[in-house]
Amino acid sequence: MMIAALALATMLQPTDMKVFGHWTVSCDDGRRCVAMEMKNPHKLNALHDASMRITRGARGGMTVEIWPGRKVAAPVTIRIGKTLVYRGRIKGDVLRLTGERGVRAARAAATAAGDGFVIRADDGSYSGTVPLYGVSHSLRYMDQQQGRDHASFA
Repeated sequence: MMIAALALATMLQPTDMKVFGHWTVSCDDGRRCVAMEMKNPHKLNALHDASMRITRGARGGMTVEIWPGRKVAAPVTIRIGKTLVYRGRIKGDVLRLTGERGVRAARAAATAAGDGFVIRADDGSYSGTVPLYGVSHSLRYMDQQQGRDHASFA
């Protein structure tokens, strides 16, 4: 019982949540930050039903997770404008990009021209779009909270 109480007392606590466009970001007191795309589909059967989360630890380890709008068995391509973000299979219901691949995906989200990550199966069918309005500000907020150079995702 005492060990459980001690473990709870040492857990990290979240700081204030901030909202930037369609994105919400929060960091804990250990400087781990999470940004999540929170836009709801604007109409029934909307294509904007995919979602994305970006997690970065205090020491810089980054994970980008993308949930397509619907399950896709075939290989997919994820693009923003003409920029290729990912090509391959999604295992299960989420694509996890870690390390340098995660950093590249987050940088593409923050800097490339376009409204969102468009996910298509190889047969050309849509699987969804992740709206990116606000992701750049969310990543800059992470930079600020973690004491990083503000230009890293500008």
